Amino acid sequence: MGTFKAKKGWFFRLLVCLGIILMCAAVIPGCDDDDDDDDDDEKSQVTTQLTEKEKSYLSGSEVDEADNLTSRELVAEGFTALDARTSQGVLKAKAYFKMADIKDSDNPTKFLRAVSGVAALGFDLETDGNAGELKDIGDVVEALGGTTVTGAWADLDIILPDKLADTTPSVREFLDFYDEVVVSETETALSLLDDITPSFDYTWTEPVSGDEVESDYGDVLFGKAVLKANLGFYYTLKAYNLALEYTDVESLANEQTTIEAFLSANESFLTLASQNSMDSARDNILGAADDLLEAIEFMEMETDNQEDDLICLCDVTSEEILEAKAVINQVKNSIQNGQIITLEDEDEGVDISSEIVLQPFFEGLNLRGLLPDFSGNEPVGFLPDPTFGGILETIEGMDPVRLNDDADGSGTADIFE
Repeated sequence: MGTFKAKKGWFFRLLVCLGIILMCAAVIPGCDDDDDDDDDDEKSQVTTQLTEKEKSYLSGSEVDEADNLTSRELVAEGFTALDARTSQGVLKAKAYFKMADIKDSDNPTKFLRAVSGVAALGFDLETDGNAGELKDIGDVVEALGGTTVTGAWADLDIILPDKLADTTPSVREFLDFYDEVVVSETETALSLLDDITPSFDYTWTEPVSGDEVESDYGDVLFGKAVLKANLGFYYTLKAYNLALEYTDVESLANEQTTIEAFLSANESFLTLASQNSMDSARDNILGAADDLLEAIEFMEMETDNQEDDLICLCDVTSEEILEAKAVINQVKNSIQNGQIITLEDEDEGVDISSEIVLQPFFEGLNLRGLLPDFSGNEPVGFLPDPTFGGILETIEGMDPVRLNDDADGSGTADIFE
């Protein structure tokens, strides 16, 4: 079975980078001074560090005033924007927290910038009349032929038509949007959270409940786990050939075409398109597991009152914590080393547990090759591989080959009849 190997050589690369920096300081007069001047200029002109879209979240006067505000004042403006409890307020908060972090970065500004950046994705609902451009959720809804209701949080809504528009993006276009917008923001947030030190402790007013809460390094680790799990799911989808137009999906969903015809017209559907993407999925899921374990352990070691923590284990028993950690470690070991995971189940006292291994999936499976043949909408014949590439060890206590049992000799597995 496979083993996990840590990447080596980072210490040598660090020494090389430090050497280059020292050479710059020693050989080129004023090299470091110029960099300091540039940094100071960037920090004083924080609005120049906003994208045009982020600037659009602010009024002209707010943009003009922002450069003269301190980091603390920019944070205050961000919370004031959130107090409005509107979609536009969340977008403004994102811009203010980003400028605060650029002006004078510390643990709280990094945390606020990361959280608001990801949260703002779900509040960017304004439509602009351009159904062909996918830059935010509003654009996606518009491309689907829908409309949005913005403003107060209580009134936010996405209204889609019964029949989606002809401008509905293809699956690949959806994934491209996710990559350019969601993944980009997620990776920015992860970079910020990675820079937060374990001493992080910040009390703030959580805008949804209005309660004063405490955030610490456990929240940072938990947030990193959620973001990496999200990336793991995205890269899993990206690893497979999903080049389908909306009309293909619609005709299949509305039974205007058969599964047999659909698969015949889309021969590459569900074939492995990128092992690199699958490797990224694997790395992110393992990273999420590590961060989640570390978050749980950090929260277990806390000795202060946890009732006001943003995220805590207050209502979780010791037994449940141990069970959660065991499951996370099982998943890790199954992906890395091929450890068998038992999915416990029973029927009237009889053990019908199944066993799976996750490692083969992340080594790259051709999912299309695991599908049976179809006649119209009905599967015929047998499963090409009842172990599904080695993932299924047992099913309800039986050898997976039993899935291809053909008791009546019809030439088609009993499970399909």
